[in-house]
Amino acid sequence: RVLNYWVRKGVSKRKLLLGLSAHGRVFKLLSDTKHRIGDPTGKAKSRIISYAQVCRFKGKRVRTAKSKVPYAYNAYSWVGFDDPKSLRIKVRWMKKNGFGGFSFSSLNLDDFTGSACHKASFPLLTAASGVLVRHSVAQARSAYSPVKQSAAAHGSTNASHAAVDSAPKKRKKRLVSNCVYNSYTHTHTYTHTYITLTHTRTHTHTHTHTYTHTYSHTHTLTHTNY
Repeated sequence: RVLNYWVRKGVSKRKLLLGLSAHGRVFKLLSDTKHRIGDPTGKAKSRIISYAQVCRFKGKRVRTAKSKVPYAYNAYSWVGFDDPKSLRIKVRWMKKNGFGGFSFSSLNLDDFTGSACHKASFPLLTAASGVLVRHSVAQARSAYSPVKQSAAAHGSTNASHAAVDSAPKKRKKRLVSNCVYNSYTHTHTYTHTYITLTHTRTHTHTHTHTYTHTYSHTHTLTHTNY
């Protein structure tokens, strides 16, 4: 909603970043039966916990039907957070709608040791950036078209030459050498993607290689004059 608000105000989508974070926010419950979005909370102030603490939170976990984001609760507390699945959904939505990228705050609150939930370091950042990596690779593969194997595409050239060596003798020898040169040119395009905390940079490099094959055939013709 916030991004669409700024779009309506005239800001280009390419200049807007989707804000993501690794922390969870904890609220005090009035009752464990009132845990849905919009239910009242207790008087205690909310507090922020790390994703590792979210993983260790003891309680029931629920994923909302509309926004597809998870939360957890027990008899006393309610915590809202993002997990790898919800972050992938958000980043796909960001790409589909043409926004500039995403920003990732509170990186230190991600599970940087990988010891809490997913047995891998930085599970949230990895999930979000992984969507962009797969998207960039798919774009590179669709943009690449192999060079057609034809004489025109390869730039094939043919050249031949003849060398004549004669002497004013009774027996004349003529040396004929025919050489054919075939040149093949291949062009390869490589795309490298670098992901930072705020945006993705893609660099494309084109390399052209020329291969030359030489075929030589030498024939010696001997003529005898009588």
